[in-house]
Amino acid sequence: MDKAIESAASQVREAASNLSTGLQNRIEQAKDRLSDAQTAVRDRTEQATYAARRYVVANPWKSLAASLAVAGSIGVIVGLLIGRR
Repeated sequence: MDKAIESAASQVREAASNLSTGLQNRIEQAKDRLSDAQTAVRDRTEQATYAARRYVVANPWKSLAASLAVAGSIGVIVGLLIGRR
């Protein structure tokens, strides 16, 4: 009976060890994928920022007009919402 219990306990320990190793491998793979995704997002963000800066430098008046238009639109919307109260 003791040998059977020891054998079962040994099998459980081995299965738990295999499961732990498998989980650790999956966690490492997930970390690698997240790191790759983070790098890709950072690269795209840097490219978009560079393009936006280039546009603003090349077209400062258009950029200013667009900013004022957006700010004015927000102001009108906020004013309408406040006026309804």
